[in-house]
Amino acid sequence: MSSDVRLSEPRAEEPKALVNFRVDHAVSPGDHSRDRLSYDGFEIDAGEHALFPQPARLAFATKFWHEESHTERRSVPVTSYEYSSESRYNYCISTDRRGRCESGTTTERVRRAVTTYEMQNVLVTTEVPDGACSASQAYRFSAGRRYQVVFTFRADGQCEVSCNVDDGQQCDPLAASVAVPPPVRDKYSAHPLHGVGIGLTALGVAGLATAAGTGIVALAQKPTIRDHCDANKLCDGEGIRASARGLDYSIATTILGLGGGAALIAGLVLAGKPGTWTRLMIGASPTSVQLSGRFE
Repeated sequence: MSSDVRLSEPRAEEPKALVNFRVDHAVSPGDHSRDRLSYDGFEIDAGEHALFPQPARLAFATKFWHEESHTERRSVPVTSYEYSSESRYNYCISTDRRGRCESGTTTERVRRAVTTYEMQNVLVTTEVPDGACSASQAYRFSAGRRYQVVFTFRADGQCEVSCNVDDGQQCDPLAASVAVPPPVRDKYSAHPLHGVGIGLTALGVAGLATAAGTGIVALAQKPTIRDHCDANKLCDGEGIRASARGLDYSIATTILGLGGGAALIAGLVLAGKPGTWTRLMIGASPTSVQLSGRFE
């Protein structure tokens, strides 16, 4: 649907067809509903419109839902104010007959805002779909005629488009009305943490991939250490630098492996169906990362 460009309607002297659009709900499966109507891709409102006498495709969609609320623990910014500095100034209160100044002292405090974060219970409201349906139909409207187009929602996935002319006859459709059932949604996919799980899974995969790279770099230092260090682990400058690099990359491998594995496990648990994963384990060493699991 186009929201940037408005539908162009004929001027008063141009031939036109008057079309009245209406949406009927035979049932209301949810507490809230939203209707969308479009004429050749232009979003329109219900009611009467003056249209050019030409073939046009009409599209309708209705969605019902109810809202569910739950409490989540989230990090919330909290702003407080504190005095960062205090300054004293001397100023002249008045002068005596000799022109001498009688001074006074004032104190000026500078206040600044400090933002901290603390965990709080936050009420989160989500939309849970209860039913939806969409349909489209193409008609050819004639100049000087008045039409009544009705979109009727009967049940989840069941809707239809009907059109009548001012003399009571049915409109001549250019194509059969097509009802499009709503997409099938698993119950877990509508869970508010499903998207968080997908993000954590991607983060975990990236962390494990980076850990594999740092592990390879750590292993690559072994030949240099072997060539530049003796049996007593006494090394020249090149050997010392290779040993330091190997140690740094080994530590990075362990941290990235454990962190990436933890994120991957949390992501799989949140993104997967309840009860899917029955056992997950992660292990890491300076040069390797192991992740194992079992699911049903």
